[in-house]
Amino acid sequence: MSLFKRYRHLRRLEKILRVIWRYGFGYLIDQTGILSHFPLKRVKRRAAKGLESLSRGERLRMALTDLGHTFIKLGQVLSTRRELLPEDIILQLQKLQDEVEPFSFEEAKSQIEAEFHLPLEEVFARFDSEPMASASIGQVHTAVLHSGRDVVVKVQRPGIRRTIEVDLEILFDLARIVEHRTSWGQLYGLQDMIGEFAASIRREMDYTQEGRNADRIRKNLAGSEGIYIPKIYWDYSTQRVLTMEHVGGTKLTHKGELERMGVEGREVARVLTRSVVKQVLVHGFFHADPHPGNIKVMPGGQLALLDFGMASNLTEAQRSFFITLIWAILRGNSRKIMRGLLEIGSPAAEVDERKLLAEIERLRDKYYDLPLKDLKLGESISELHKLAYKYQIRFPTEFTVVSKAVLTLEGTISYLAPELSFLEIVEPMGKELFQERLSRRQLRRWLTESLPSYGEMLLEIPERMHSLLGRLEKNQAKLTLEFKETEKILNRLERTGNRLSFSMVLLSFSIVMAGLMVADSIRDMSLFGGRVPVLELGYLAAGAMTTWLIYSIIRSGRI
Repeated sequence: MSLFKRYRHLRRLEKILRVIWRYGFGYLIDQTGILSHFPLKRVKRRAAKGLESLSRGERLRMALTDLGHTFIKLGQVLSTRRELLPEDIILQLQKLQDEVEPFSFEEAKSQIEAEFHLPLEEVFARFDSEPMASASIGQVHTAVLHSGRDVVVKVQRPGIRRTIEVDLEILFDLARIVEHRTSWGQLYGLQDMIGEFAASIRREMDYTQEGRNADRIRKNLAGSEGIYIPKIYWDYSTQRVLTMEHVGGTKLTHKGELERMGVEGREVARVLTRSVVKQVLVHGFFHADPHPGNIKVMPGGQLALLDFGMASNLTEAQRSFFITLIWAILRGNSRKIMRGLLEIGSPAAEVDERKLLAEIERLRDKYYDLPLKDLKLGESISELHKLAYKYQIRFPTEFTVVSKAVLTLEGTISYLAPELSFLEIVEPMGKELFQERLSRRQLRRWLTESLPSYGEMLLEIPERMHSLLGRLEKNQAKLTLEFKETEKILNRLERTGNRLSFSMVLLSFSIVMAGLMVADSIRDMSLFGGRVPVLELGYLAAGAMTTWLIYSIIRSGRI
């Protein structure tokens, strides 16, 4: 019996399929044959009335909202995948960010008391019953510690973990069916995609991870002018409750209030961009969602970054690739862009590099002649994502995240100062970042991190050589030398030898001919008491040998 026929969550699965039918996506169920894997009989197989006038993006957004927190989060993630979905659907999925109902104060109180095993009044001196913000996984309340410090408390939705785990289990099984039964499921790599989503949402449900993200970014940005990272109060934080410093100020979404405060959008955009670029290219660890709702302008003019649930890490190689890619885009170097895509990505099949290069050059022509202020890096990277998807080149998740961060940042810059562009702000930073990477501090850091590894490797060489030689002496190791294209080289040598032999025989034949013409006096010689035409016989012998050699070479085909 199939694993799916013993499925434990049939009621939830039934609701998911009902919603898919209700919003007009039932054809997907028919195409994939999902129902043949599950003992479901009560799925309503018709779309709801009154939805015909809505676009497919609107219907998809409504369906995900109806399905709840896991699917809202999935929609938010999909809203960043422009290489997978058309723009009309992307625009609708982006609206999922704010469409989440808060849960009650009683539920929040119960969650906090369960985490700390204390009454709410003993944990906080004051706790506001109305949330100041709500999201798919949790919501935020203002509170006061018994020390008098103002804080904000992020409380996870009660029961959300169990709900999400059930949904993830169903999504994994649906992805497995679709990937097995459809070509587009294989092309999308649905199981890998759901795996990445599951890892991301599980990290986000662990509030201690978010707190560590904030601490790490605060440490990395220490000394950076204009940026402030709120402090985490670890004594009042757990996996389901996160307490951090409450910073005053106005969110970037309140543009009218910022204007009344005299805040200059251009300067805010510059400070924010420099901060994000430093996080990505210098430290390799960055806030992955720098949209206006996650940034406050404090009374002193500093920018406070909020909500560190979405953060990511780039390796040194990925950072170098990203810098190279930006440079190649700016210079219009199509070959360098192509080489970068193939190096950072994982081609699922052999790539036709000539066709890929031609398409990259078409993109280059689209962006290369634009003034720097009009060139959108996030948009051009999104185009490259689409191209990579077309040629089945899969990018690491980290590259997708940093691309999304750049796209979000460009949207924030456009919101703050439409006349500015990300690349205009970043261009003057190039020399500064290059000098910083070559500074004494960075060199000392590289030496500190790298030299011990190289030292250990050098110390191991004599021991490894001694071991190898010992095994060779005892015939316990086999040394195999493989010369690539050996047969091709030998064939070439054989052809050369044949031609040389042929040339020597012809030369000999020519000498015999010359002898016949100039040696009339010795045309006949005495041999065994008789007269024999020695030179004619030599001529005939040379001719026979030449004929035989030519025939052998032609027959071998190596001439």
